Amino acid sequence: MESKSSFERSIYRELFDFVSSDGKNIDVKCKLCPPTRKTYKTSANSTSNLKKHIETSHPSAVGKIQSLKRQAADASVDKSIEAKKSFTQTYIAIAIN
Repeated sequence: MESKSSFERSIYRELFDFVSSDGKNIDVKCKLCPPTRKTYKTSANSTSNLKKHIETSHPSAVGKIQSLKRQAADASVDKSIEAKKSFTQTYIAIAIN
């Protein structure tokens, strides 16, 4: 099973369009830049270049990134709580029977 790149799992996919991949690197275009958007290259394993671009070229979007990070963290916590509840309910059902 092929693992997903950092970009595919990141909040930055909301701000960049995927263009291409050569395995180790991916090319993306910033959705916030003018129509003649430049293509940015970043490692498939890191989104730091994308973060730096947003921070330097679009500082007003940093708040949106922080909001997306909070939403992702909240969703992760919710999934963890649901998984623990499910495990506990299954364990109790097995123990009773």
